Amino acid sequence: MANKTERPTRVFLSSPFQSRDDVRTSITEFRKQLQTEAPQLGFEIELAEDHTKDKNASESDSNLIDVISICNKRLAVCDVVVALIFERHGSPITFKPADAVEIKCEVSIFETEMLVAAMLAKPTLLIYVHGFTPHDKLAAFLKLIETAQLQRTSCRQTEILNSISGWLAAGTPGQRSKSTDIFDLLLRKRQAGRRTEANRPELLFLGGVEHLSSSGTTNLALVETAIKSARQSVDGQGRHVPETVRLAFLWAAFRELFKENNPELLRQRQAIWQDALGAWASLAAWAGMKGPFLLGELAAVNANFKLMEAVGCDPSHLPYGARASALLGIARYSRARRVRLDLLRLAQALCTEHIRFNSADPSGGYLIRGYVNGHLAIHGQPWMAWNVLSDFQKALSVREKSPVRSDTAIGEAMADLGFAQSSIVPSWGLSRLKEGVALMEKDTHHRRNFILRGKDNYANALRKAGRLDEADSQAAEAAKLRGEDKTDQ
Repeated sequence: MANKTERPTRVFLSSPFQSRDDVRTSITEFRKQLQTEAPQLGFEIELAEDHTKDKNASESDSNLIDVISICNKRLAVCDVVVALIFERHGSPITFKPADAVEIKCEVSIFETEMLVAAMLAKPTLLIYVHGFTPHDKLAAFLKLIETAQLQRTSCRQTEILNSISGWLAAGTPGQRSKSTDIFDLLLRKRQAGRRTEANRPELLFLGGVEHLSSSGTTNLALVETAIKSARQSVDGQGRHVPETVRLAFLWAAFRELFKENNPELLRQRQAIWQDALGAWASLAAWAGMKGPFLLGELAAVNANFKLMEAVGCDPSHLPYGARASALLGIARYSRARRVRLDLLRLAQALCTEHIRFNSADPSGGYLIRGYVNGHLAIHGQPWMAWNVLSDFQKALSVREKSPVRSDTAIGEAMADLGFAQSSIVPSWGLSRLKEGVALMEKDTHHRRNFILRGKDNYANALRKAGRLDEADSQAAEAAKLRGEDKTDQ
């Protein structure tokens, strides 16, 4: 239970609903009752339905994105997650492909909540009410994510609150840090050729996709639709779709691919797996899942890398840049200086490989290497600052000369170069940074995250240059674009 000097532990309560109104009403009332009584035992219960305008929204396909987004947002601000497993089933996610034929997948909103808990490494307690045994689909999902911080118990319905209280009092495992001692230790152990143990099973997507399987027949049409939905950053009404929601859509594709999963089919469907894992890595990165998470960016990149090597993929096609970016994300949070430098140097080498194999357009490798060199400059190698400018300038030059000219791609490189220049001399590069952001804003739907990063950098650069009013204006625009609601934090 919570210490008297601290706020009470916040528990996100997850449970499936059925579509029948009478059952839904009784479950909602029961969840409310648990929420009311919980403070007496020293903790608070968070219910997603308290924040939805329509209590039946989870049954409405038009509100699907809103419902998943609200559930994920509320779960993220809680300390722990408790899931009630009993004779109910979740509301399935429905996809509507271009041909307007609805496809219902096996993934429910309840499952997406459990998925997000696993992605965020939230300590999670599964309570099997009256010893209920999960049906095949739910049991298969729980097996797939059994590597997450899941603990199980069984109790009567009247004992649920006491079970939660006892679990909290016993000391739940703290939320996993983005930098762990175990991960630091792994990175100290090197293999030949400066290869780290980044391919250990602990750092592969759910331990390695080749080992994951479930019963059933794969619906490839659903897989294609789910991946397409996950890649769309805006919905039909032009609204931004949060990364965690898109990851939930993408999870539906993985759930299908895990069926009939065997070495031969894995080889035959290598392109589909590569597409799905690549999309997951990108979304996980923007969702902030940079670290040794089994559902994080690096785990997905490593799984993709391993799969492509296993099928004999041309080395020039391997995702060197993606792996470099993932390692950079971890290096930023590593506590050990030696490990941090090892990660940065490895990322630097991977960027160089990316540039070597992508001579037609090496700009992505130059940009990532520029950021890597920037962190090396911060951590004891100040002379690398000039390499940062050089890499960003090369990236911008490549994109400006590209026959397939893209204003948004040019804007990204221009904004990065401007920010690097302003980091050395506050007033230097501000005009370039401003122009770069303006170019990216021409396509707000597909470059939203890059625009946000550019605006944040521009606001910081303006602040360092003493132009505080302009800095506040840029920060406000970035906050508006994010759609942040500070009252929810």
